[in-house]
Amino acid sequence: MAEKKQIVREGRKKATIWNLFFLNIGFVITLINGVLVIPLYLHFIDSAVYGAWLATGNVLTWITIVDPGVAGVLLQRVSYAIGEKNEEELGLAICSGILIACMLFVLSIIVGYGLSYVIGNIANIDMRYRGDIVKAFRIALWGTSFSLLADTFRNIILAWHKTKLHGAFLYSCIIAGNIVTVILLLLKFGVYALAYSSFFLGLSTLLFAVIYTIILL
Repeated sequence: MAEKKQIVREGRKKATIWNLFFLNIGFVITLINGVLVIPLYLHFIDSAVYGAWLATGNVLTWITIVDPGVAGVLLQRVSYAIGEKNEEELGLAICSGILIACMLFVLSIIVGYGLSYVIGNIANIDMRYRGDIVKAFRIALWGTSFSLLADTFRNIILAWHKTKLHGAFLYSCIIAGNIVTVILLLLKFGVYALAYSSFFLGLSTLLFAVIYTIILL
């Protein structure tokens, strides 16, 4: 029993260290993004269009409110079931968590598409580029919803203390997303570059989380 507790403590210690490491990595990426990437936005995208895009981004943030914190609760329940080696509780926690997450995913898409029809008025977007902004918003909506769904699977992975692999892939996806943004900006995609980057990040994170969860199970 004492040996088991020692192993658990060591696992938690390593997970905490890796979590702190990747938090610092995230800070560096955010800093680089602010210094190097955002100026590219302003160079390739009209300032008025970019301002309208930022306004729709706030609406996308509102959509994440549909998640009442399922992922966090799931992390606790799965961690407990793993620690107790209770396969029945583990299966119940994962199945119920994924089911609720899928329902929230569908709800976020429905709410988002509903808002897309009035977002031009909400954000007071100029009619000259309202059509492009709405289309870009709908593309980014899928990325945001994929990310919400991915949070559930990512927390299942973290419950196994797979912090190192989780963090490495997550921030690799973020870096790849920035690269996608830069490439699309250079190809004159305009505001759509930001939307497709969001879509790419959400989908790639979700695919990784689902595949690795299946491997763990």
